[in-house]
Amino acid sequence: MLERLADLVGPPTPRAFTLTFAGRERHEGQAPTRFVVNAANLDDAAPASPAARTPIAPTPHH
Repeated sequence: MLERLADLVGPPTPRAFTLTFAGRERHEGQAPTRFVVNAANLDDAAPASPAARTPIAPTPHH
């Protein structure tokens, strides 16, 4: 019965999630990086952001 209900309802409609990434640059007065991603839920939104696909380079400590 649950499978039939899921077939009738279909997948969830994607909605906009705003993801904010704040790193060490915040200590230098820069704003955090924000992305708006369309996804069905937050678990799907995070890997869809450009930041999730960008390698993080080590930054020197001051």
